[in-house]
Amino acid sequence: MRALSTADVPIQPLKEFGEDVGPEFEFEIEDGRVALLSAEPPSWIHLIADSSWWISLFSAAAALYMAEIVKEAAKESWKNRAKATALVVGAANKVKLFAEKVVRLKKKLPERTDIVVALPIPNDYFGVRLTLSVDDADLLAYQIALFVSHMPRLIEAIRNEKLDGPRVATGLFLELQDNGDLKVTWFNRESLELESLVILLPVQ
Repeated sequence: MRALSTADVPIQPLKEFGEDVGPEFEFEIEDGRVALLSAEPPSWIHLIADSSWWISLFSAAAALYMAEIVKEAAKESWKNRAKATALVVGAANKVKLFAEKVVRLKKKLPERTDIVVALPIPNDYFGVRLTLSVDDADLLAYQIALFVSHMPRLIEAIRNEKLDGPRVATGLFLELQDNGDLKVTWFNRESLELESLVILLPVQ
């Protein structure tokens, strides 16, 4: 995993995050930082890794969250199930532990800084991005679990729709729906129109 950030983000919290997640993550901080010039430029950190990395590290832990999501799908949204599911999956769940470390990182950053998980498709700068809600570790863990669980179908959709090529202007933006589906949005480079597709919640 590597981190790409805007120039306003302090480096020390990222170094501490790398120590927190440990050698398993092979965490690196990108040398090139992004300077955005505007009256109120955005502030963000992208946590970037290939799909194979996300799946190999988190798929087993994410499956426990998915089992709870599917079991309760007809009753409540995944957001409402976050606290109860945290008790079921246990404190040692790898997704849960990672979420807690991301929350600790967020507390050391400027309030307006977004934390984003990303795939480098087609590259690190205009990749596949999901902006996380980082106020609550249990809710964050659910977001990461859904992100990982959707990944095989997401990669398939990117290939089938040729979303890794010149058709897409500024990368793909991901949004988790209340029912667990994943909405994928992008700007068409030729028409300059917003396009989207929805990937349904994986069924266990």
